[in-house]
Amino acid sequence: MPLAISRILYALLGLLLLIILLVGGVVLFLQFPAGQDFAARQAEKYLRGKLKTEVQIAKFRTDFKHAISLDGVYLEDQKGDTLLSVGHLGVDLDIWALTKSQINVKSLELNDGRVAIKRTEPDSISNYDFIVNAFATGDTTTTTPADTTGAGFKYDIGDLRLTNVLLTYNDEVDGMNVRTKVGELAVNMDEVDVDGSTYRIDQAALRNTSIGIVQTKVPPDTPADTAALELEFGLNRARLNNVSLTYKNEPSAQFISTRVGEADITADRIDLVNSRVDLNTLRLRNTTFAYAQNENVPVEQRVVNPAEAVRDLNKSVENATGQEASWVVTLKQSDIEGVEVAFDNFNQPRQRTAVRGMDYNHLRFTGLALNTQNLFYSENRTTVRINQLAGKEQSGFAVTSAQADVVFDSVETRLDNLDLVTPHTRIRRTLAMQYKSLDAIADDIPNLGIEGDLRNTRLGFRDILYLAPDLASTAPLTQALTNQYW
Repeated sequence: MPLAISRILYALLGLLLLIILLVGGVVLFLQFPAGQDFAARQAEKYLRGKLKTEVQIAKFRTDFKHAISLDGVYLEDQKGDTLLSVGHLGVDLDIWALTKSQINVKSLELNDGRVAIKRTEPDSISNYDFIVNAFATGDTTTTTPADTTGAGFKYDIGDLRLTNVLLTYNDEVDGMNVRTKVGELAVNMDEVDVDGSTYRIDQAALRNTSIGIVQTKVPPDTPADTAALELEFGLNRARLNNVSLTYKNEPSAQFISTRVGEADITADRIDLVNSRVDLNTLRLRNTTFAYAQNENVPVEQRVVNPAEAVRDLNKSVENATGQEASWVVTLKQSDIEGVEVAFDNFNQPRQRTAVRGMDYNHLRFTGLALNTQNLFYSENRTTVRINQLAGKEQSGFAVTSAQADVVFDSVETRLDNLDLVTPHTRIRRTLAMQYKSLDAIADDIPNLGIEGDLRNTRLGFRDILYLAPDLASTAPLTQALTNQYW
């Protein structure tokens, strides 16, 4: 071998050895806390220069195999306000699996976090746009289509836990203000496939959490999302403790307030694409629901419109399956106690009647309890066994207890094994009504069939007046306060 070639080879080998030693030295250095602190300082320096704003990373730790930990992360927007802060972020991630297109996350924990998103008028600029712009490529004149022919990532996601996380979103352009405080969220995943839109949850628990939404402007018209439903969602168990939601829409005059003291739901099957939901148990305690609206605002102008949401969901199901959605919902057992429900048409005055009765523009129920078995709901038929129903309305009307086997379908409504008890009334045995169709009841009274077995039944005049107080001047109800029963 010529001497010149030998010298070149020796030089290349020496350079390669030097590179290996340098890389090995850097990797070894980064294994120690001092090296990882040095990496954090360099990352801070780079991001400050790149983003032109304050960036802090108090602590960075990793074993370069699984564990990644960040503490004291802070990022300001360009106005000097907090955009992101993280007390602690810990991820148990198989780093080397990323080279095999696998995302294996055993656990992810986020404590003491805050995210504050803003969009301002009149420029419609978000306070995070500067990050996108800083890392955008210089040449934006051509766009290379993304390669979607290769296999996507495979996911193995384990536990997710968030504690003391505050999320705020203030959109001056669309008039949307959202504030969410998460006390504790714990999720254990069974299966995740982002490419296949599959998300199956084993257990989820949410505690000490509040969500507040205020809409100050009419949102822009957007076409309903009725694309073919591809989401495959599953949930075995969900628990809520001390969770509240408030929603206020000023233009459409709607207000919703909900607080769940305790809820526990278990499910056997949730299959949205095939319109099937099979729940096992529902337990609800110490919960309030309140809804208020301006009655004069047309239904189609209300942002919260459940009927419209259901129509859009049905259309998405139809686009996915090629056939009309036909929902079936089952619930084996419900156990509900200590529930309050309120409804107000706040533009309507409180009713004034000769006797106190229910004001259907201003309803408030307290102490509601409901215990059911074997609920089955479909488009044409609903059946359920009611073991207990009780509650009181603010007018004084109360149900002490109620039991019945209920059938409600397109041609009949039936209550068997009925036992309804109020302070003034007891209705027992059987009540049923037959009709050709629900839509035609009002126009087909002569053909309406009534069936009843009401032995040992008493009906209190006072209960009738609770339900229809305007009848107080109608005989024989004028005797309601002195003669309680028929």
